[in-house]
Amino acid sequence: MATRTIYLSEFLKRNAAGDCLVVFEGGVYNLTAFQKIHPGGPLVIDHLKGKNATDAIYAYHPSDVIAKRLPNFFLGRLADDGVDSGIESDETSEDGALEEPPANRLVVPMTRVEKAGGAVGYGALVSDTEISRDFRKLHQKLEELGFFETDKSFYIREVLKFAACIAIIIYTGIFAPRHILSYIACAFTTAFLWQQSAFVGHDIGHTSVLRSSKWDYILGTTVGNALLGFSIGWWKSSHNVHHIVTNSPEHDSDIQHLPFFAVSTRLMSKVYSSYYNVTWDFPNDKFAQLMISVQHYSYWPILCFGRFFLYLQSVKHLVTSDWCPYRYWEACTMLVFLSWQAFLISHFHSWTGIALYVFMSHALTMILHLQITVSHYSMSTADAPENEDWATKALRTSLDVECPKWLDWFHGGLQFQVEHHLFPRIARQRLREVRPYVADFAARHGLELHTQSFVEGNMRTFRNFKAVAEFAEQAGFAWGRIGGKKINVATKLE
Repeated sequence: MATRTIYLSEFLKRNAAGDCLVVFEGGVYNLTAFQKIHPGGPLVIDHLKGKNATDAIYAYHPSDVIAKRLPNFFLGRLADDGVDSGIESDETSEDGALEEPPANRLVVPMTRVEKAGGAVGYGALVSDTEISRDFRKLHQKLEELGFFETDKSFYIREVLKFAACIAIIIYTGIFAPRHILSYIACAFTTAFLWQQSAFVGHDIGHTSVLRSSKWDYILGTTVGNALLGFSIGWWKSSHNVHHIVTNSPEHDSDIQHLPFFAVSTRLMSKVYSSYYNVTWDFPNDKFAQLMISVQHYSYWPILCFGRFFLYLQSVKHLVTSDWCPYRYWEACTMLVFLSWQAFLISHFHSWTGIALYVFMSHALTMILHLQITVSHYSMSTADAPENEDWATKALRTSLDVECPKWLDWFHGGLQFQVEHHLFPRIARQRLREVRPYVADFAARHGLELHTQSFVEGNMRTFRNFKAVAEFAEQAGFAWGRIGGKKINVATKLE
């Protein structure tokens, strides 16, 4: 049977009509129906709609899945019929009125992604840059060398570590004498358990443990929901999008923390978030203006309460999300977390002990939040070129943290953020071995591999936050004092 030809005009029109067509190695694939049941969440595919998804598909899927499942969605080979897209979203004039499009222009109903300003890109659909070709060769080489295989003994050791932590928590929280030192020891061990299990939960979320989207998801509810107290489903829906649109102020929820933080001056205007499906009106939000003006000072204290944000997002996901494959199972495992926490503190004989435990166990996990944020908060948030390849984007938006090998347990693989974004399916215990390959790849193509120490990385984040706060001051958006100048009135940015 002859292979069907899908001309560019048809490709554009079908996407405009609501279909979800992507390009993989020059072929057109219809993911419209599959999008709703995609294991990584539907919004991930929404960001790839109408684009060349070759590198993303290779990075996120094992070769056997690509070979066996992807052909089921094949439509034909993409061919250029010389038609300019002429596609635009509904436009508004300066006074807010809808402009009437020319008769020969196709108007696209805006999706959540397009509404955020990330209009679907149709350029470079079949282009294959030298960097992309070399990256795929490196990907294949690492696969042949066994880097994508999981060392099960590593995770057996992690389970033993968790068991030791749980034993200490039980002893200090239930059986030890009721003393302030017991409460402190219990809180410290709980925070350590949460940090270490978060690293394993991260591996599970990327199917790096059991190598099965279904069974890793179910295992993740044990580690993420029951031990950590937040929804693995929420994490997957957010984190997978983060990998596709890293450091995009309009799309990446990992850097969308208004009204408390703004990592980019692009958030100083009215911005629509495609992930949260809300619009932040910073120019008219005086509380946000106040918080951003001091964000370089409030950053670390606020992170002490970061876990409560995770609780809130998890509950919101379980209650309101349209994509929650194991909603009731996740709710049950979240109740397991609440139950063991309630049982533990029921043995504390004073409100002082309870307050000390809750505050310390949650505040100490700010170290984990620092480890998460240091890798991206000071990196580029600029709009990527339409044809930017996967590897260039990862190196542009991610920062590696230098640390000795003996300290890898402390950072849990997050210190190799560039390597992780390039190869998200490689388990963290192999990322240090991948680093030389990535460094060589970057050098060959004139790309910079950003690396700093943990302290230097945090100071870099501090300076970025301060720069954004000073920009807000200069634009008339700051309340309070920055650089000795007092701002009392927030004026609109022109």
